[in-house]
This record gives sequence, structure tokens and C-alpha cells, in this order.
Amino acid sequence: MRPRIVRAAIAAAIVLGVAACSGPATPAMTLSPAPATATRAVGHASGAATAQPTPTLRAQDAPMDDDGEQTGASPSAPPVWDDASRAAALNAASAAIALWARPGVDGTTWWHDLSPTLSAGAREAYVGTDPASIPVHNPGPGTLTDTSSVYLATVAFSTDAGAWTVLLSRQASGAWLVERITPAQVTP
Repeated sequence: MRPRIVRAAIAAAIVLGVAACSGPATPAMTLSPAPATATRAVGHASGAATAQPTPTLRAQDAPMDDDGEQTGASPSAPPVWDDASRAAALNAASAAIALWARPGVDGTTWWHDLSPTLSAGAREAYVGTDPASIPVHNPGPGTLTDTSSVYLATVAFSTDAGAWTVLLSRQASGAWLVERITPAQVTP
């Protein structure tokens, strides 16, 4: 008789344990979007789930600097053509063509020096270029010739191999990178 009682007690303990772990039935939860916050289900030790708001970063919640100005909260002002941007474009083009026009330099050094001045597309186009194939040895001073877009600039150079142009693109950071270095188009 004892084994029967022991088995019944074990069975009862299992049934009660399973029932206690499952907890009360919970109705289906629906979440509706709120204008400033979203909701998320959070589980509790009891097994029940509740909806709690998820914080949403708003512009006024953005980090502030010491002067109370927002840092990184809003996009930067659109670029403009001013004296500083003209000088930066001219300097970027002049530096790039000077690094490019070095046919006597070994390819590894040439690429190491030039590639930081190039956009991703230009790096793809110029990788593997043999600097000995570059006809320009002495680029002269540059002249900003096309500023019809605040994102592109064309700088013309007179060189020992004729007229050449450098097309630059303005990056989100404000830096100018080379897109192309090509012989100037001569219009009849």
C-alpha cells in the first residue's frame, strides 16, 4: 500500500507544480502606437506580460553642449559658396593634382599619397594606375571654373602637358574629394 500512496503523492505534486507554473490565463494583448512613444511587452516572473512605453528620442531630448546648444541633433546647414569653401576647393584640387602629377614616383608611394584625396569612385577608377603613364609633370596654379552646384567644383590647371581639370565633390563633412582628373575639354 505504501508504494501506491507514494505514487499518488508524486503525481499530485507534479500536477500542482505544473498548474502553478502556468499561472493564470492572460487575455491577448494589443498594442496601439502612441504619438511620442511605442510600447513593448515586458515579461514578469509570474509569466504575465504587460505593455510599457519605450522611450523615443525627440529633438528636444538631444544632448546639449556646455552652452545649452544641441549637439548632433539636427543636420548641418546646407553648404554654400563662400570665400572659405572656394579656398578649400582650390586647395584640395591643387594638392591632388600635385600628388597625381609625379610620374617619377613608384606606384606604391604614389597611391599611398594620392588615395586620401580621392572619392571612393575615383579610388576605384585610379587604383592600379602606373604613375609613369601620367603626362603631367608640372601643374601650374588652379582656377575655380565651375561652381554651378554647391556640391561640385571644377578647377582648371595649365600644365606642361596642356590644360587639365579636376572635378571635386563636397562630402557631408564639408571636405572636397577628387572625382576625376582629366584633360580639359577644348570647345571649338
